[in-house]
Amino acid sequence: MKILLRSHLLFIINIALLFPAKRELDTTVLNSKIRTQSYKNTPNPVAYRQMQRGNSDEHIIWGEDFENGAENWLIGDGWELTQASSHKGNNSILSPNDDNNLDGYFMLFSPKISLPQTGLNEWLYFTFWLYADIPDFDGDNDDFIDDYYQLDIQVPSDNSAWHSSNFESYSGNSYWCGVDADEGYQDGWLQFLDTPSLQVPSDGGSLEVQMKWAIEDTEGASGTDVSEGWIDGWDAVNVRISADGGATWNILVAENDPYDFYSGYGWVYNGESVGVNGTHSLASGWSGDAGWHDVDFDLIDYAGQNVIIRFAFGSDPAYSTVDNSQLKGVFIDDIAFTDISGNNLILYNADNE
Repeated sequence: MKILLRSHLLFIINIALLFPAKRELDTTVLNSKIRTQSYKNTPNPVAYRQMQRGNSDEHIIWGEDFENGAENWLIGDGWELTQASSHKGNNSILSPNDDNNLDGYFMLFSPKISLPQTGLNEWLYFTFWLYADIPDFDGDNDDFIDDYYQLDIQVPSDNSAWHSSNFESYSGNSYWCGVDADEGYQDGWLQFLDTPSLQVPSDGGSLEVQMKWAIEDTEGASGTDVSEGWIDGWDAVNVRISADGGATWNILVAENDPYDFYSGYGWVYNGESVGVNGTHSLASGWSGDAGWHDVDFDLIDYAGQNVIIRFAFGSDPAYSTVDNSQLKGVFIDDIAFTDISGNNLILYNADNE
């Protein structure tokens, strides 16, 4: 079984707090780069760096000036590629200060960045050019923080939340998307559990799996506006399929257990596409509290093809196990592929992995 955690090494967030009189952040990210720098025979490399920013030992290992049109960047609502101002060249990324960006939370994701190992007396830095014109920065002396921006880094982890566990398991061990210490899950997760590639018989077949989840329900979601787009659910779990080795994915809809909503904030908050009301897509999902039960999927549309099955879980930025100890996460066991006669072709469970 292959466990994957989707990650980006850099993402940039800008936020405006929900004060009606405030205006949204006006921030332009102009140019950015990651570099390594070597310091030989230098007792205090940090102090030395402050004096020697142009050191000849500096090597740029990744750079972005947006002249390629922000290729492979995930530009969320509230951000845009612009030629209005730049540090050099023509392009930059802007979060405009306008009425459309009032009271919002907007994200910009970089592509994935591969970082090299650093040697003795080498340092790795991320730098970028920034023009920030943030309105009403505590100008009213009300002691509230006003508009602001934030820069975060997200790195891959060898300790995916998906793991084999006997915690609330179906039989023996099960696959659980959760943290042992918390006995549940955390905010802002996007976690995937993938099967190996397998061939669906030429006359079709089925996927049968035991599933259980205890996650945030949909209460209040359909009446809430979020900057990323329309939603009608919060935390979400769904099942996906790929017929091209994982390059693209489609939603699988169960024959006996329809999804609870069409567009979950647990997906769109983490950078996935917004759903459309009435149409199942990768933004659809289940939620709430569902005990162990069998979920069945017909694979006739993929007859004769090699496919990968993905079990996906996404949580939004607020309300998880820390807020409600009854929210335990997502559990899976006895993943079975069968032919049209019901014969098992292959079975995965957490006891024989």
